[in-house]
Amino acid sequence: MPIPIILGLMGAVSWVVTMSVAGAFWKSIVEADPSYAAQLYTPPFDQVFYRLGPVNSWVLFRSHAPVAVMGRVKALRVVVVVNICLAAGFVGSLLYQMAR
Repeated sequence: MPIPIILGLMGAVSWVVTMSVAGAFWKSIVEADPSYAAQLYTPPFDQVFYRLGPVNSWVLFRSHAPVAVMGRVKALRVVVVVNICLAAGFVGSLLYQMAR
């Protein structure tokens, strides 16, 4: 099986995991700080029509999270970084395959 296909499948699974983790942490983050949650989570309309992820990465990595949910925010950061790395690997492997 070619590497781009494997990385593409892994990226799809990673996206599903990102959606699941973000959904699982949503309630506790909203209860801890509703204003932070409103900034952190992307509205469903934007997710569908602009193909954005469930979490606003700028807020996730640049804003200070409430102390009550810091562990969950760190877990979200790890999931998003893994997703970005898989996407970069997928694009890199496609470019490598095209250059061959």
